Amino acid sequence: MTKEQESILKRAIDHYGIDNQLTKTVEELSELTKEICKLKIAGQNFNGADLIQARQNLLEEKADVYIMLMQLDLHFGDSLAYIDAKIARLKERMDESED
Repeated sequence: MTKEQESILKRAIDHYGIDNQLTKTVEELSELTKEICKLKIAGQNFNGADLIQARQNLLEEKADVYIMLMQLDLHFGDSLAYIDAKIARLKERMDESED
């Protein structure tokens, strides 16, 4: 994230408070979940226009979730070490299943 983005996100935490931002994170995660379900339904119905709209909605909600997660990183610390370990574990599981 840029310095300007970081400044805005820190300001949002200060302005709204971490408790409200945690609630907002849950809300945004729920909205992303809903859009994922809609995307799957649109794909099953083979309706091109619905599929395009569902994809756009998913991308927008994903952006909202990402913004909230960046705020959590700023407040609680980043998750990079956890991400690295979980990706390594994922690789191990996939490697084992290919044997």
